[in-house]
This record gives sequence, structure tokens and C-alpha cells, in this order.
Amino acid sequence: MNTLDDVSAVLQGAKGSDAVLCALLKLLPRAEAERKSFISQIVSLHNSGEINLFAEFQKLRNDQQEPSFFRTRFIFEEALPKLEGASLEAAQCTVHLIAEAGQDLMAGTPVSAFRLFLDASPTRPAEVLAHIEQDPVALSMLLPVTIAAGFARDRASFTKEVVRLSQAPSIDLRRPAVFSLGSIELLEHEEVPEEVVSALETAASGVDDDGVLAAAVTAATTIFREHRKAALRLEKVIRDALGKGGGWTLDAASSALAIRSGNLGQGL
Repeated sequence: MNTLDDVSAVLQGAKGSDAVLCALLKLLPRAEAERKSFISQIVSLHNSGEINLFAEFQKLRNDQQEPSFFRTRFIFEEALPKLEGASLEAAQCTVHLIAEAGQDLMAGTPVSAFRLFLDASPTRPAEVLAHIEQDPVALSMLLPVTIAAGFARDRASFTKEVVRLSQAPSIDLRRPAVFSLGSIELLEHEEVPEEVVSALETAASGVDDDGVLAAAVTAATTIFREHRKAALRLEKVIRDALGKGGGWTLDAASSALAIRSGNLGQGL
């Protein structure tokens, strides 16, 4: 097992030839215990400023060239929850690594690591939310996980924020915000906040955008599965959206029926 100084020396040497990612993959041990120790070492090097893992992983491409994309991305996922630094850099790097994966079934796995990154600091959900609002085209895919993380810390503020964004003028914000209404984590006995149900009703009845309507269907069925007290109103949200929506809305409803057919009401 390499020492911290050994790892540092290899990575510093690789900087000159822009080969840090290849060096990381070569250094990655096979044994789980050693692998965890290695991840801790590179986290330490990043947090001390010796290397910038966010900047390095922004260079990773899924282009069939070395280093192997998914094996190398795994290193980032393991390290991310304990990395320090600007939340914007972390968000941009996470989005880049998801986008580079394309249509692969494993494309979205960095989201779980990003949630742990958000949970590690009480200020991060609000910081990332502000960045998403400033640049929704680039970062909106992280809105659901950001809302979920923020809701876990400050449910009143983040409920208010997601409802506000679900009515934003920008369609690039409104679509993921409506989808994020279904990301709010509730305990089994809790009632769905009235403002969430009302926001879904507004989304389903007040716009004709297929993406917003599809998001409303997905969010409504997600909530419906676990929380039946708002069932009649959520069923109407789904029916209203289906009445106006196009292909995306139909696809969202089909997916919901396939996954949750035993949990949807007879009205659907």
C-alpha cells in the first residue's frame, strides 16, 4: 500500500503531462480496505490544496480512450462526499460526469455521491440552489437532489423555494422544479404539504408545456405511492396533465403505471 507521500509524488509528477486521471486509476488498489484508504489519501490531498480533483475530473471523457471512463469516474464518486471546496465546482463536475456517460444505465450514479456531498455541510443545499437558479440550463439536473437535501435540513424554506421555482418564467427551471415536488421526503404518517399539492395542480392546469406536464405526472405519482391522503387531488393532477400533454407526458404516465400499478387509484 502506497503512503500518502508516495501518492502525492506520483500525482504531482503526473500533473506536468496532464495525466493525473490515468495515475489515479493505476494507483487504485483492488482490495476494498486498501481502496478506502487510497480514497482517503486523495481526499486529503485535495482538501489540502495539493491537487484539485474537481478540475481534474472535468477533463474526463467517455471516448474509449485511456483512462477507462466508468472505472475512473468511480474514484470521483467515492471521494466526492468528503471533498471540500466550492459547491459550484462540485456541481459542475457532477453534471459533466453524468452527461459524459450518455444513455448508459449507470449514467446517473454520481447523484447519490452528490447528495452525500450536500449533506456534509448545512450551507451547501442553499448554495447549489442559488447556482442552479443562475444557470438552469447547465445545472438543473441537480435540482431534485438539491431540493431533497435542503428539505431534510429546512423543510419550510425549501418547500417554499421549490414551489416558487415551479412557477418560474424560465422553462428550464420550471420543468425540473415541478419534477422536484416529488422529491420532498416525508415520513409515512406525514401529510403532503398543501402548497406542494397546490403547486402540482397549478402545473397541470396552468400550462401546456409537455415537459412541465410530464414532470407533474411523475411527481404526483411518486407522492401518491406513499401518501394517499391527497389521492383524489393527485389523481386529478394526473388526469389533467394527460388531457393536455403530448409524448413526454404519456411516457411519464406509462412509466408510472409500469412501476406503481398496484399503488395507483382506480380513477386512473
